Amino acid sequence: SVSTICELSTKTSKKTILVIDDDAETRETLHFSLTDAGYDAVCVADGQQGMVLADELLPDAILLNVQLSHQDGWSIGHQLKTTAPLAQIPLILLSAAEAQTGQLNVVASLPKPIDHIRLLDIIGTQLPENSGPKILVVEDDANARDIMGRSLQQHDWTVALAANGQQALDYLNNTIPSLIILDLMMPGMDGFEFVQTLRQTPNWCNIPVIVVTAKTLTAKDQQRLRGVFRIYPKADFNRQDLLDDVRSLAKINGTPVAG
Repeated sequence: SVSTICELSTKTSKKTILVIDDDAETRETLHFSLTDAGYDAVCVADGQQGMVLADELLPDAILLNVQLSHQDGWSIGHQLKTTAPLAQIPLILLSAAEAQTGQLNVVASLPKPIDHIRLLDIIGTQLPENSGPKILVVEDDANARDIMGRSLQQHDWTVALAANGQQALDYLNNTIPSLIILDLMMPGMDGFEFVQTLRQTPNWCNIPVIVVTAKTLTAKDQQRLRGVFRIYPKADFNRQDLLDDVRSLAKINGTPVAG
């Protein structure tokens, strides 16, 4: 068995900025400026296409020109801020005065021509380097634990591996992960006890939990697991569905490392 937490760290992946602006010159200059600053810039001219890409990519920030020629940019902004999980993504408005933002929860509004130095400063403040998601995998089977860890690591997430519930609690005393992937049948503290402990601890009770288990769950088991984000049967589950869940939760709940 593993005696200490094993953490798989990867290089920090590029943060993605989605630009929605129908002015070709603005898209070109923003793409150059953002790429030069180390971001992955995705630029589109159409508001609805921007909505589709925002939902697919879950970018780290969105730049929106509210004065789109053939669409209501304010309406696009409203859709972005009222659609889960897009509402959590920092939104920066272009071509808008501060007084015009209305009820939209935006981080900044910049007039054109865009002050690129100020824009990059705003983005840097919203997306600090140490805010990448950490995922805690709690699984007593060494082979399954390693496969899950390596699979997640390929997506440039930092992954911590724990062999049992007690190891996981020791890890949580120092670091709050973005989410936890949990096996149920483990020696010592099993997954049910672990979930109960999470619920009873204020600093941990809001961490999303995804359960992957070989156990056939009874009605009582289901009751004990109320509040977990998702339960996957270990013998027959779609790994891509799991990765999609992890990606969404990691984007929303990315948490700086404590200590």
